Amino acid sequence: MHETPLLILAIFVIIALWQAIEWYSKNILFLRKNGIYELYRSIITPRIPYFNALSEDGKKKFIKRVFYFMKDKKFEGREGVIINDEMKILISASAVQLTFGFKNYLLYYFNKIIIYPEEYFFRNELYKGATTKGTVMLSWKNFIEGYADGSDKINLGLHELAHALELDIFFGNNYNVFFASYYDEFRTKAEDEIEKTESTDIANSFLRNYSYTNVHEFFAASVEAFFENPHEFQKAMPRLYLNLCVLMNQDPANSMRNDYTLTPDFTGRLEIPGEEIEKYLKENRTSLNKSWNWSFTAASIGIFIGSMTTSVLCYYTIINLPVLLSIISVVTIVSLFAQYNYYKRNVNDSFPVYLLYSIFGIGVNTMALILLINFLIVMPGEVIYNFKVIGKTIEYDNNNLRDYSVTITMYNEELDNEREVTFKGHSGTPKELNAIKISVSTRDGLFGFPVIKDEVPVYEEE
Repeated sequence: MHETPLLILAIFVIIALWQAIEWYSKNILFLRKNGIYELYRSIITPRIPYFNALSEDGKKKFIKRVFYFMKDKKFEGREGVIINDEMKILISASAVQLTFGFKNYLLYYFNKIIIYPEEYFFRNELYKGATTKGTVMLSWKNFIEGYADGSDKINLGLHELAHALELDIFFGNNYNVFFASYYDEFRTKAEDEIEKTESTDIANSFLRNYSYTNVHEFFAASVEAFFENPHEFQKAMPRLYLNLCVLMNQDPANSMRNDYTLTPDFTGRLEIPGEEIEKYLKENRTSLNKSWNWSFTAASIGIFIGSMTTSVLCYYTIINLPVLLSIISVVTIVSLFAQYNYYKRNVNDSFPVYLLYSIFGIGVNTMALILLINFLIVMPGEVIYNFKVIGKTIEYDNNNLRDYSVTITMYNEELDNEREVTFKGHSGTPKELNAIKISVSTRDGLFGFPVIKDEVPVYEEE
């Protein structure tokens, strides 16, 4: 049974190596070996101007997101449509364009995209596109036309996916935290804009007339204009443009550098008081830090409960520190590779937070669970180990000098284990100081780690 800990460690090492190889093949080799970058780039470049203005690093990030978005969704053709790579790549690219400023970009609430050849009947009405529970429906003809003219403020893909982004926060569980927290403020301003715009003004509005149907259409149409004609948008409606920049965490008018990120100089183009701009930017910087998610909970449990449980159980279990740290390390590595893609698309946090979660939330908690099960489930039969005494200390109770405690440091060469044991007594000379070895009675736990049942001093005359 004493080979079991090494066997457990070997199994974890094998799993870690397998996960590392699988992650590398899926995330690096697959994209390169199969020419994914070249294929996607050749399809996206002629259609989506937004992509062409990105830096080389930005384009790689964009294509990688397209790959994962496409992989996460199921595409279905209706009325004779045969799904091909161009359809899946361009629709996924439209979603990535919309969410490029977010960490969580997969619109996880939606798992199906249905493509019709042209306008279709849905609920007894003719539609170009619609967004329902878990499904986005698009007319391919109108989708392509949306990108044919890059300045008419009409883009079916962006419009329907903007609705999907809204529904993602209303009904989904894994959405962009900042977008959800700031959307209510944008919605309030949108309602005010709709209310104050008289019917006579709608015809002269920068946004198309359909925008004023309701707040949802206002948001979707604003998104279309935001990406298709950002320069005119910021001149015509600077406050609304600012709201969208902060809401979407990107600035489409900043196409020359920084991959549309919000740079300090973008506010200089807007005729808005500096204190109001600072308010929005402050909210943008701090909102994500206010969120709490399950990874923080798991890490906190590991730090406060898992670590304490491991420490206590180590007192009653014979386990070497290198073995303990090795198991925690290997479990952590397995977790890093096994959960990376899921964590990246579902949790809005940085890699250091993910590493903290993997170490304490998974590594330490797993070690505590292993030791707990090993302690609770023991095998029949008793094994006795003799530990050589290599050090002794004695302390007396300050309030009662007759009460003492003797701490003995002992070592077993067979187990290569050094540990301490404390004996307490009352009055007289502590006989434990004369001990030459400690007889440790154990029973092997389920995972092969000896669980201590009793520790008895052995004296020279014995």
